[in-house]
Parts: sequence; structure tokens; C-alpha cells
Amino acid sequence: MSKAEVIKIKPDRRDRKAKLQLESGRKISARTVDKEDLIEIAEPGGRIVMSVRMTAAGAVVTVEGAHLELKSTESIKLNAKKIDICAAEETSIASKGKLNVDSAEELNIRSGEDVKVSGRLIHLN
Repeated sequence: MSKAEVIKIKPDRRDRKAKLQLESGRKISARTVDKEDLIEIAEPGGRIVMSVRMTAAGAVVTVEGAHLELKSTESIKLNAKKIDICAAEETSIASKGKLNVDSAEELNIRSGEDVKVSGRLIHLN
């Protein structure tokens, strides 16, 4: 594996923030705030679209945009103590193969409307 090229950027004297201006107009900035290192990517208008904050507990990555895609030719794993998925309008889960939902504890399915289960054969218990 080759090593990444290190670019040394001098911080702006006014706000102690190291900045890199890209040809697109986006800016990459790095600074330390309250003992946490912070790297941000901002749109030309100044809106922060990505940040990486290095905290005592580990990295916190925030990405904002109209669309967010994760693609992998093999697999994607999410491992966490807690995972929340919340959609303002609609959520879909689809699989062209087998789909498993497994819970070591109680599993709740709730709807304010009808619940439909379709299949060639439905096994209960």
C-alpha cells in the first residue's frame, strides 16, 4: 500500500483554521476546537456538507446532502450499540435474495393502518 501525500497548510492567522480552496469553490478546513480536531468540507456558499470530528470517544462523521449512497460489490455492515433509521416519508427494504429479520428480544411491528403479509405460505409459530 502506498503512503498518502501530506500537504502542509498554514492556518489563517485570524481564526487559526487551516483552509484549502478547491477549484470547484468548495473549501476544506481543519482546526482544533475544545481539544477536538475538526475537518470540514463546505460548499461555495459556506454550507458544511461533511465533517469529521475527532473526539475522546472516537471519530464522529457527519455527511449532509440531497442524496447519500453507499455502494459495495461485496457487503456493507453496520455495527453499533443502537441504530435508528427515520424517514420523513417512506422507508423500503428490498432483497433479490433471502431476507432475515432476527431479534434476541421482543420484536414489535406497529402501524396506524392495515398490516399486510403476503407469501405462498405464512407460518405462525
